[in-house]
Formats: sequence, C-alpha cells, structure tokens
Amino acid sequence: MYKKRGLSIKNVKKLQTLIALILLSGFCFTSILETTKANAANFDDMNLLIGYIPHVQFTPLYVGIEKGIFQKYGINLKIDYSFGRDIFGLLMAEKADFALTDSDELIISCEKGMGLKSFFQYYQDFPISMVALNQNVKPEDLYGKKIGLPDFYGTNYIGTLLFVNRYRLANKTEIVKIGYTQIQSLVSKKVDVVACYYNNEPIQLRLQGYKITEWKIKDFSNLVGGSFVSSEKNLKNKHDQFSRLIKALTESIEYTNSNRDEALDIAYRTIGSLQPQMREFWKEVLNATLQLIYGKDPVGSLNTERYRSTVSILFNLNFIKSEMNPSLFLEFIK
Repeated sequence: MYKKRGLSIKNVKKLQTLIALILLSGFCFTSILETTKANAANFDDMNLLIGYIPHVQFTPLYVGIEKGIFQKYGINLKIDYSFGRDIFGLLMAEKADFALTDSDELIISCEKGMGLKSFFQYYQDFPISMVALNQNVKPEDLYGKKIGLPDFYGTNYIGTLLFVNRYRLANKTEIVKIGYTQIQSLVSKKVDVVACYYNNEPIQLRLQGYKITEWKIKDFSNLVGGSFVSSEKNLKNKHDQFSRLIKALTESIEYTNSNRDEALDIAYRTIGSLQPQMREFWKEVLNATLQLIYGKDPVGSLNTERYRSTVSILFNLNFIKSEMNPSLFLEFIK
C-alpha cells in the first residue's frame, strides 16, 4: 500500500513563482532583442573609402569604432581600404558616403567639375618631408645629386617640386622614380635625397640609428594636408548624418590624443599585423600623426586662407589652369 501524494500549498506557490520568473525572463529577453534591433535600426551606416592599407595613421578612426564613439552619434562606420581604386568615381556613383584624400587631388577634381567637397580637415599640415643621410646637409650640397620619389604625380611629387623650387635645385639635381623604396634607395646610395611621409620614413631611419637631415615641407609652405570629402549631393541629402559624423570624428581624435597608449593598443588589435617589437616605431608614428592633425586651427576645421594658398601653389606648379575660389570645394557644416 502507498499513499497518494499531492503538491502542498507551499510547493504550489514555489511552482507558481518559478513559472512567473520563467515568463518574465522570456519577456525581458524579447524586450532586449527588440531594443537591440531598434537601436541597430537607428544607426546610420556610413562607408568610408581610404586609398591605402590599414595603418596607425588612421588610429582615431579605430578608436572611435572600438570605444563606441561613432555609435554614440548614431553612426555605424565601415572602412573600405580602396587601394588603387577610383575613389572619386566611387563617391560620385554613391558607392560610398565619404573618403579621406589629399587636398591637391580634391582641388584638381574640382577643376574637372566632379562636385566633391571637403567637410573635415584631417591633416592640417602637409605631410611630406625630404630626407638625406648624414646630419647638417645643406641644399647646395645636393648639386649634381639625385632626388628619389615614388612617382611623378601625387603628394610626394608636389612636395619634391616645392623643395626644388624653394632651394633653386631645378637644373642642379636629377629627379628619379624609385617607387616606394625610399629607405632602401637612400641607404644603398641609389639616390641622395628622398621624398617621403613625415610620419613614416624619417622615424624609421632615426630608430635604425641613421643620422639624417630632414626638410619638412610644412615648415616653408602653407599647403594644406588631407581631409575627408564627399559629394555635394551626399552632403546636402545627409546633412544631419554628416553633422553627427563631424562630432564623432572630433571626439575620436581628442580621445586618441589624450589616451595614446590605449589608442595604440586599439590600433594593434584592429590592424592585427603589427609586430610587438615594432611598438616604439608605431608609437612615434602615432605621435607624428597627431602633430599633423593638431595645428594652429581647431581639430577638423577648414581654413579657407590655407586652401586659397594651396590653390595658388597648385596653379603656379601648373597642376590647375585657374585659381578657383575655395568655396567651390569646401563645405562648412554645423
């Protein structure tokens, strides 16, 4: 014989409580999913084109993404490293929202009627340096020497022309194409001077123990550096997005500047291929990059007079046929 056992009142209450908790948990989980979906729907996807490879010079962007700064302003930023692709063509075809490009390329595109405008300054100063091995090399020491540059177009070429004109070396030196082999060509004495980026090769050479002479183009030229650009159509139709983007870019840069070690850690995680033993080099690259970003003007601001000077420089170098008004390629967004 056995007694038929039932649930006691106490056990019934426990069961009711358990069921209620399960139902509540399911409701909360559903609410979280719905909130997450709603928040994701509230983010505006913005695609950025960069005509290069992942690099420490773009650290503020990586910081803004990892620290949630872009999402704070309702932006889901995606970076497309479009090395060797027609960035301006992609912008005009609305395949991307904005791009990071050099000022000379922007101005030349304006003369072609492409309808692109700069809305946020990244490098306030022109980033090219001319470098020679040994200290205290004077311009007159370069008579009869070779100047190496990657190619006869672009930022390095413009920097070389400014250097040659500044020190009257046009008929006294030979300019040769060496591709992106500046350090090898200089050390092997294939050339005597190279055009390179201020925040790259000079740092490498010094860390390798070489004594160098460096002429920074920014020390004697008002040429402005690279900026973020977009099409007039995009800037008009997505004004609110670009306004928020500017705030996010500014905050990302400021966070990077105030937290450089953490920012470099983020760059290491994002890029994935930086070697630990090269950290000192990359730290100096980041420091030099921030020097280019931080100038006399507030972060990101567009300086009309500097662009006017840049137009004049490009005109005098025969890169453009007329001196256009900067208002044609600058967009001031509040």
